[in-house]
Amino acid sequence: MKLITAKVFHGVWPTSIGRSAALPLVVAMAALAACGGGGSDVAEPASTESTSRTVQAAAVTGGIQIALQPDNVIGAGYNAETHRYEASFIRSTLTAPTHRKMIADVCSFGETVSVEVETADEAKPCNVRTLSVRTLPQGVSSLVLALTGPHPVLPGGSIEIEKFTVVTEAFRGDGTCIPKNRNRPPVRKVTDCRHSFSVPLPSNPLGLAEHAIKAEAFSGTSVVQTASVPVKVPKRVPLIVSVGDSYASGEGNPDRPGASLAGSVFYGQNCFTDTSQMYKFDRKPEMARKPVWYDARDHRSLKSAPALAAKKIQKDWPYAVFLSFAKSGAKVDGIVEQLRQVRETVGDHRIDALLVSAGGNDAGFADILAALTTNIFGGAQPLNSFMEKLLQLRDAEYPKLAPALDGLQIGHVLMTEYPGRLFNNASGQPAHGCEVFEDATTGVFDVTAQEAGYFNTMGDLLNSEIGILVERRNAALRQLGQPANWRRIGGLAELFDRHGYCSTAVKYYRWAEDSCDQQGDFDGTMHPNEAGSAAIANEIEKELRLVMPDLREGTVK
Repeated sequence: MKLITAKVFHGVWPTSIGRSAALPLVVAMAALAACGGGGSDVAEPASTESTSRTVQAAAVTGGIQIALQPDNVIGAGYNAETHRYEASFIRSTLTAPTHRKMIADVCSFGETVSVEVETADEAKPCNVRTLSVRTLPQGVSSLVLALTGPHPVLPGGSIEIEKFTVVTEAFRGDGTCIPKNRNRPPVRKVTDCRHSFSVPLPSNPLGLAEHAIKAEAFSGTSVVQTASVPVKVPKRVPLIVSVGDSYASGEGNPDRPGASLAGSVFYGQNCFTDTSQMYKFDRKPEMARKPVWYDARDHRSLKSAPALAAKKIQKDWPYAVFLSFAKSGAKVDGIVEQLRQVRETVGDHRIDALLVSAGGNDAGFADILAALTTNIFGGAQPLNSFMEKLLQLRDAEYPKLAPALDGLQIGHVLMTEYPGRLFNNASGQPAHGCEVFEDATTGVFDVTAQEAGYFNTMGDLLNSEIGILVERRNAALRQLGQPANWRRIGGLAELFDRHGYCSTAVKYYRWAEDSCDQQGDFDGTMHPNEAGSAAIANEIEKELRLVMPDLREGTVK
């Protein structure tokens, strides 16, 4: 490592340079916010106090701007083939971290020039006269970024930990168009002006590493401009874990939607013209492009409401880690298995928020909905069948969740309600069905307005059971002298009240034909679509913000 000596300017420029000749040092802090709620763990941008080396006067316009962004992506570290998070990822981010990644971006320091071009190959004519090329400013031959830290021995000194030189290359055109005047030295095009630095962590478990990222612009071997920005990264970061059924996994929202083959050669397999028959008889379409899932086996997506909420949380907790174990179709027994996988993955590492979506499959919502397409129900039969399963859920299934948490260190358990209001219209009233829930042959609706009302009642009853579960669990914890840390994320039914499957307002549910087209099956039918998932994510985010740890002060709510 290289020892660096530095002068510190306290708002006063050395007279040898002169204020008029000195270039401004502009530091831009982008995408960096608090590592804990209500405050910032990151030093504010330098204004009147900057660390700099003596700068030689040079005709270089504009100041160096260093934009910083935590190198932390929701969904990182997962192996879709083994259906597990990589042990190395868990160690490096949660259980035994030694550093945090920070991206430094100096792409704004440069200029765009127009290069006259001509045709490279007459067979492929060049249709433009100029091409725009991003280069370093005139007078700058290279730009170097360096991560520095406190010197372990010399007070006030610093050491260079890691260095990156902005990458440029001679511009040779785009293959079709080439520079017209090739007798001159070629323009140097900037090809890489961002770098991810590994910032060492402090020994203090709740401390913040304090380093700096410095930029130096060179003209030959002479420094013509500098800028420096302090960097603080936390040793401990928030952990959000999601378990549950299809409402937690993101069913209906593949990470990258597929596309069915338009005009299928097979009769009765067109997602848009044969939807009802395909749905009733579970026929699959031919796919021109297959969907991409975070986990295809479990229909797990990073477009799920919990994942979207975690992304929003990263605005203020930029190093927050999100792990999902949710699986489409899971009942309570399956969620107990997911919790076992959570224990295997994180051990006794603290989970700040455990998001749980459970009960819908045990209560038989999907079975009742599917049966409605064959019009076998009448009167209150769906409600009567549902009540039997609901009692089983209360007395036998929900009680399995609490013991499954043994061995896990959990700050808060957040139980997510179900949105319901499946067939409400734009006026917020239960209405008859449409699409696969309407018999287009006879004109008789497979789902009547009365049955739509039954579904609203069933959804309200299931949400009431979730509330009872939370209340009972908190009462038991208080008796044991432990914090009542179970919470309910409610109000979703009100959000969906005017946005049912057949609503003329913005629909919050995935249509069968869209599920068929985008994922090659009907599993996404009647699950929240993009708009619905975003609405649920907003409610999850609000609750997460109430329970996230304040790492700035080393306290946990």
